[in-house]
Amino acid sequence: MKFLVTVLAVILIQPAPFVAQDSRGSTKGSPMTVPTSENRVQYEGNDSATEFDYTFKIFDADDLVVVLTDVDDTETTLVRGSDYSVDGVGDEAGGTVTYPLSGDRLATGETLTILREIPVVQETDLRNQGAYYPETIEDEFDRSRMIDQQQQERLERTLSRTRASDYFDAQGRRITGVGDPIEPSDAVSRQWVYQYLAALESGAVGDTTLVTASGTADQRSLAEWMASLIALGDGLDRRVVYANTIVEMQALVSLVDGQHVSVSEYLPGSGAGGGEFYYSAGTPKSEHDGIGVISPTVPWDGTKPSLGDFQSGVGESDPSGAGVYIAVHPRNNAEFAGIIPGTGDTDTAIFQNLINYCEGNNYPVIYLDSGEYVSDPLSNPSGIQFVGEGAYFSNFSNRVGSSFDRGVAQFSLPPGLSWAPFDTYSINSDGMAEVDFNVRDYALEVEDESLIAVYVDYVNGNDTNNGSVNAPLKTLSAAFSLNSAGVVWMMSDVNYNESTIVIDSSYQKPFVQIKSWSGSPVTIWNGPDPSEISWSVASGTTHTYEATVASGVFGVFDSSILNRHGQYKAFSERSSIADVNANPGSWFFDSGANKLYVRRFSNNPPDGDLRVQSNGGILLQGDRALYLENAEIQSGNPVQAYAENGIKPRLYMSEGGVYYSLNFGVDADGADVFVEDVEAYGNGLDNFNYHVDSSGLLQSNAIEINVNSYGAGSVSPSGPENKNGSSMHDAGNVIRINGEYHSNYGPNVVDTTSGVSLNVGTRAENSIAPTDTQNRNFSVGASGFPGTMYCHGTSSRRSSYDYYSEGVGAALYVADAIDSGRINGNVLQYWPD
Repeated sequence: MKFLVTVLAVILIQPAPFVAQDSRGSTKGSPMTVPTSENRVQYEGNDSATEFDYTFKIFDADDLVVVLTDVDDTETTLVRGSDYSVDGVGDEAGGTVTYPLSGDRLATGETLTILREIPVVQETDLRNQGAYYPETIEDEFDRSRMIDQQQQERLERTLSRTRASDYFDAQGRRITGVGDPIEPSDAVSRQWVYQYLAALESGAVGDTTLVTASGTADQRSLAEWMASLIALGDGLDRRVVYANTIVEMQALVSLVDGQHVSVSEYLPGSGAGGGEFYYSAGTPKSEHDGIGVISPTVPWDGTKPSLGDFQSGVGESDPSGAGVYIAVHPRNNAEFAGIIPGTGDTDTAIFQNLINYCEGNNYPVIYLDSGEYVSDPLSNPSGIQFVGEGAYFSNFSNRVGSSFDRGVAQFSLPPGLSWAPFDTYSINSDGMAEVDFNVRDYALEVEDESLIAVYVDYVNGNDTNNGSVNAPLKTLSAAFSLNSAGVVWMMSDVNYNESTIVIDSSYQKPFVQIKSWSGSPVTIWNGPDPSEISWSVASGTTHTYEATVASGVFGVFDSSILNRHGQYKAFSERSSIADVNANPGSWFFDSGANKLYVRRFSNNPPDGDLRVQSNGGILLQGDRALYLENAEIQSGNPVQAYAENGIKPRLYMSEGGVYYSLNFGVDADGADVFVEDVEAYGNGLDNFNYHVDSSGLLQSNAIEINVNSYGAGSVSPSGPENKNGSSMHDAGNVIRINGEYHSNYGPNVVDTTSGVSLNVGTRAENSIAPTDTQNRNFSVGASGFPGTMYCHGTSSRRSSYDYYSEGVGAALYVADAIDSGRINGNVLQYWPD
């Protein structure tokens, strides 16, 4: 009996598995925690963004404090409801602040700070023998930890001592609002020092007793002391004289040979370019170069416009005389010549003077601080190199980290690109590549143009009309069903298409054009017309709406909410109606019932702003050619060009773009593709993708000019990190002229081909691939694909690798490029012919 009681007791006191419940007793799953130590985010304005994410949990919308800092560093605490709104309350991953609710968007130079500030109170009352809800306890633990975090964040903004040192470390930050000193050890402000020195110079502050090298007391004003510091004439005094600028150093008098002068800055107000000089009484003034040797009798007013003449010695009043200031240390840094990055000034003459200085002193390198410089091409017979992490020339005329361009103006295409419609290119004075070629003229020149026109007006047209300008059709698919159009004119700004339009050998015209009637971009959205979708509140929900749709759904976008690039806000996909109802900005598609469920970010009913991503697009096949002008094709599979029966199609695009595709923006298999001034964003896989055809015999060739390709794979950034800005495969060849490729979920520009690619004046940066080795800007080759890539005048920044060569036999050649020197594999420098 005793044994039985013991066993029963063990059973009774064995704790049950913990399951958190809310006040109604419903199961909530595993206990919540505080998985992040962040409680503050900050955004810089760009004149377009209105959605700003915060990545930490809040219990109440009032737990957020939102502060606007203007260009004058004036802070304003914004008011929720009138200035901004908050969603994501209670979400472990945080949510979004929408600002502004009206008026101007966050401007360039302004900053928006979002931080969590929870009231430091404890209002939960736990009573003896009262109800016990673990989630309530967990919330209080979470709230306490969050308060700890916000207190820690405040502490980290305070002035503190290091663990092992007996001093305060301001970590390079300014300290403002310092009062005037009283005790000898008090800190002083810059303003107080200037006022005190002025008082000393005027004699308003007591008598200043200074001790000279002879040990005698000298009683005089600061100005008198500065003017006759070394009046003793014994040459032994080496006390340093201080001057704010080069102009102030020139004004010093009564200095003896060898006297040292410390200069704070070169140009007044620049805060840079100072250094240590010594006075050399016997050095001829004719050696003045304005950088390492300064004559006090070359006139200069201290301004940037006259700096080039000053350095050249223009106006020297004593050309046969002697007595100059000579730099103690080498001054082969741009700031020591008065060149400051980021000003936008064209500093050609000053850079040339700096090169001449370096040549005269046998300095092989000119160092640049991080930032943008502007200069025309320079004379550099000694091949002096620019070196500087993060430094670049805006017009690409001079390469950082390599010798200057030797002045070659016209360049031939590398071997392997003889198929191109041009054989040379040049780089203009702005550093941009130029070719005697444009896509529109070339298409109309080589293709058999038909002027038979069909008009499409989605707003006012009807598919029963004849397609004339006075009786336009409604849809693009109806226009192609006529099988007669040589030109399809799109008359509405926004059009919807739910079918795949096939242009193959059965189409009557070998060459067809789709163009905007107004000359401005028109949108073709592959998916249902929002105005034809009937929404109702889903049963058992509060903010979730349902609708029956005829075709599959692969995504939902809100065209009224734009990111900083002006692109639509994507909803997140969920797995159930309940999950949608609990998460603003989400969707779920019940394919069995063809039911779409959505909850908007604002909780408002769906309207014409919601775009449903579905099937549809244009498929070009075989011996047919298509020219698209000012067409922005979105969703579905925008443009596909596939070889058929051993014949390659030709695709031409000018202006417009491809967006939000299920797979590729432009997908070519065994096709020739020519695109110019085209934008590509947010496609599910590559923005531009080129392959061999299904037979393995016909390779793709492509030319991309002034393309802006970004955000591939960014709408749902997960899975393989191979969503590229542009990618040639197999044995194809591609030429990219200028253009920008950035922020893609994989290498920005990657050619896994055994062919040849050329990038001229192309810019690639900021891959968002999380894996270091996939975070590349320019990449060539792979196992079995020993391709060759040429990069001439390219710019590569803000990715783990600038240039990446992969696989046996692959090679990447670089000339006149702007980069940070982060390379992998067989990367070589070359000089184009």
